[in-house]
Order: sequence, then C-alpha cells, then structure tokens
Amino acid sequence: MLALSTAWFAREELPLADLFSLLVKHGFQAFELNYVVHPVDLEEMRRLQQELGFTITSLHNICSTLREPLAPDDGYGDNIASLNEEERRQSVLHLRSTAETAVQLGARAVVIHAGFVPAAKEDQEYRQLRRAFARGEIPPSAMAEIMRKKVAQRKEMGRPHLERLVKS
Repeated sequence: MLALSTAWFAREELPLADLFSLLVKHGFQAFELNYVVHPVDLEEMRRLQQELGFTITSLHNICSTLREPLAPDDGYGDNIASLNEEERRQSVLHLRSTAETAVQLGARAVVIHAGFVPAAKEDQEYRQLRRAFARGEIPPSAMAEIMRKKVAQRKEMGRPHLERLVKS
C-alpha cells in the first residue's frame, strides 16, 4: 500500500479537513501523519477518517495527542539519544504518546527518529570540506582519507548517545 505523507502540508494554507477532503477526492486513500498535524485532535481525525473513508498507515514521531511543550532546542521532540536526561525522558514521552495515538487511529507503524549527536550535527569543518570537495578543490583520494577519519571521530562521539538510545 502506498500512503501520502503529511510532511508537505502547509499548516497555514488550508485546514486539515479541507486538505484531506481534497486529497481523497483526487484518489488518495492512505496517509502517514507527521509533526505537521501534531498535536492530533483524535475526535476530528476519526471523524475525517469515517466521513472521507481514508486510513492512517503510520505516524512519524512526533505526532500525538500530547500537548506538553518541547525542549527549546529540540523542535521535533525526537532526541531519544540525548545525553540530557530531561530532554531524553521528554522525547521518550512523546514517542510513547505517538505510539498510543497510532494505535487509536488504526495505524500499523511508527517511524522513529533515533536522535542525533550534537557535535556531529554542528561540525562546521565537515560542511566546509564537503563544499570544497563539490567545487573540486579536494581530490577524491584525499577526501576519502578525510572521511575515514571523520567517520571514526563520529563513531567515538556517538557511543554515549547510543547508550542513551538503548536505554530509551
């Protein structure tokens, strides 16, 4: 089964009811919900499913009924590998709520993001190297050696985050 993701929905342009109605009218029958529809209004979503005859195949974390605010530096609420225990717990809470919402909407899957390693995400040197490589300023053989070292560094940086992910 193919499902259309709500990732492309523009919140401001049309209400969800209008978007789903338009898409069903044009032949779409299944959807994946993501953070664009978070927090989910279960009553409205069930009503739309029943009236329009579509199914929800999966939810992309985070997408739940939970209204608890997210950490200021974690706009997606999905850093279950965070070294910050409060942020990790909050992310687990959002993930659990997403799974519960999926069950309530009849979805059979939840897409989980494992989080990120902030040091790797913010690696400006890596970004500069990629741009230089794209411009042809670094030969492929040299880039391969640089990337081998970068991968080893990131693997080491990721170890504590992996432990937190397993805990989550």
